[in-house]
Amino acid sequence: MGNELSEAAIDANYDILASLVTEHCYDFAFLLSKLKDLDDALGLKYAPAGVGIHHAYKGGLVVHYLEMWAIHLQLHTADVDCGKFDKGEVLRAIILHDLHKAYYCFGLSDDDTGAVVYLNSLHNTFASNNMLSLYLAILHGCNITPLVLNSLCNAEGGWAKDPSKVCSSFAKYIYTLDELSSNVRATENEELNLRASKYKCKARDLDFSVM
Repeated sequence: MGNELSEAAIDANYDILASLVTEHCYDFAFLLSKLKDLDDALGLKYAPAGVGIHHAYKGGLVVHYLEMWAIHLQLHTADVDCGKFDKGEVLRAIILHDLHKAYYCFGLSDDDTGAVVYLNSLHNTFASNNMLSLYLAILHGCNITPLVLNSLCNAEGGWAKDPSKVCSSFAKYIYTLDELSSNVRATENEELNLRASKYKCKARDLDFSVM
């Protein structure tokens, strides 16, 4: 894993996320506190966004969240129509789309290297990643609106295992924030060829009209 963050940077990023939650979607505060540090998984504070893909370092998931939020603020400030979605719903959707990674996906190896590894879990046998994220949110009392739920069902640009029949403009907007962080900003520090083999963003994914 490259682009390692210092402990101070990881702490600072998590504090920023917690502050945003307090301001825009306070019902997520308990969720953040419970998933912050875990015994058998990296938890929200330390989880990467992936291994071998974008933001593949400890603390990378929170960086990914903050980048998506920063892009949203840029669009909002630029008076772009798609940037006028409710900030609370946008932040909820940003956190929810990859929330499973904080609990189910990553741990540390048992050897002296302390390398991040995928957890050997049966969770995918019972539910998709999206539904695991939803389960975590419901378990910790989060308010999930139908619009945010639609964005979760259409996460990963329709590659989700349980997409809804309708993909709202809000869902496409959240997916685009995801792609701008993972496929645009992240490629500045990662091998483009490796990432291109994993993710393909098509032009139609940027159409914000409701299908």
